[in-house]
Amino acid sequence: MAEQTLKDIGPVVLVGAGKMGLAMARGWITGGLPPDRLVLVDPFAGEPAQAFAQETGVRLLKSAELEHIKAVTETYLATAQLNIDERAVANRRHANKLLQ
Repeated sequence: MAEQTLKDIGPVVLVGAGKMGLAMARGWITGGLPPDRLVLVDPFAGEPAQAFAQETGVRLLKSAELEHIKAVTETYLATAQLNIDERAVANRRHANKLLQ
């Protein structure tokens, strides 16, 4: 069986599009993940996340739109452990919905 690469997986959902999430997303795209297979989910997406989505073509969604994502193969949660606030709690709730 051939080893999978980033070009072979997806769609990948990344919950949290802050500094950590955007760093992960940039790394995956640089590593070969096609932008059309990456979905960023952040109910409070800031300007950097919006600009990244526009520049790369990745989808940036709020949690209410998750029902439009089909055949998700990978889900990641990007929330800083040291800064647990409303955003982190919201992201965890949305990640739990994805995993159910």
